[in-house]
Amino acid sequence: MRNNRIKNIILTIDYEVFFGEKAGTVDSCMIRPTKLLSDLLTKYQSKMTVFWDILHYWKLIELAPRHPELTEDLLKIETQVSEMVKAGHDIQLHIHPHWLDTSYDQGKWNFDLTGYRLHSLSPSVEPENIRSITGCITICKNLIESVCRKSNPDHKVIAFRAGGYCIQPFSSLEKPLAGNGIFIDSSVCYGFRFDHGHHSYDFTSIPDKTEYRFQAEVESEDPRGNFIELPIGSMKASPFQVLWWAFLLRTKYKDLGSFGEDMTIENTMRTDEDYPRLSFLSKLISTFWEPRFIMLTPDNFFREKFDYLVKSAKDGAVMILHPKYLNEHTLGLLEKHLGTGRISFSSLNEKYKNNG
Repeated sequence: MRNNRIKNIILTIDYEVFFGEKAGTVDSCMIRPTKLLSDLLTKYQSKMTVFWDILHYWKLIELAPRHPELTEDLLKIETQVSEMVKAGHDIQLHIHPHWLDTSYDQGKWNFDLTGYRLHSLSPSVEPENIRSITGCITICKNLIESVCRKSNPDHKVIAFRAGGYCIQPFSSLEKPLAGNGIFIDSSVCYGFRFDHGHHSYDFTSIPDKTEYRFQAEVESEDPRGNFIELPIGSMKASPFQVLWWAFLLRTKYKDLGSFGEDMTIENTMRTDEDYPRLSFLSKLISTFWEPRFIMLTPDNFFREKFDYLVKSAKDGAVMILHPKYLNEHTLGLLEKHLGTGRISFSSLNEKYKNNG
């Protein structure tokens, strides 16, 4: 008998540009795709949580007096954030600390990724020093609230997502987050790991749940912990599914791009992001030898793969989406699932408001 129950998914987006040689524009990576997504959610009375890469905005404020063209980007972001707040969407904290050392010259961002992790900042307790962990979190939280409260005086930052998922070791962030009243995290994803210099995480041993409490270590569940983890959803896929998706990616969907500077679809078949640099034989062997976890996201995905993810996802799971990766195909997938009543989207704010 068919189950007609609607599956509720917590939709979260990372509101940001690309990092690297081609950062993309604010229009193509943020404004245009987020507007299309927001319009779609409004059509189906759904909400999302927006994890705003706030240090990008902080850097725009710093540089706009010397680079007038950045003022336009600044105003566009402020306007869109205001519109999202008025529409009932939830704006929360996302920090990529490398913006602190990023420079801008002749219309191009020059990134220094040695400070990619929050942990690279000073551990000293200096709330007014943005180059300390405490100061960075405090200043970023206050900046988001100052913008959002122009549209909703009651807006509060209560949740965090680490840039690049670099939340470990959590003990370094525990007191700065708690001191700012932030007790919800959504940075981890069961089964995933990555280790590449300043960008690293290991979520292979976290609880396989849609929600759990913890304290000093995000890997260890603590029923009495003050913090709540809402992991990004993930699920296992068989080697045959992975190979089938790889075939579809290289044939049927090889020309899919994104609104974010028409980036071509990337290979997302492996938890280790070094996968595209492996030889074909290494990839083939890896496919059958190592466990394969797939993140609950429409980013760079196509119909057959996304349908599998939605069907396999747990009720109440967190979905992550990057507007910079959106394209017409992806928007069509989201509308299809919303329109047929297979899923509904809600925000973190709705979840905890409804649960008291």
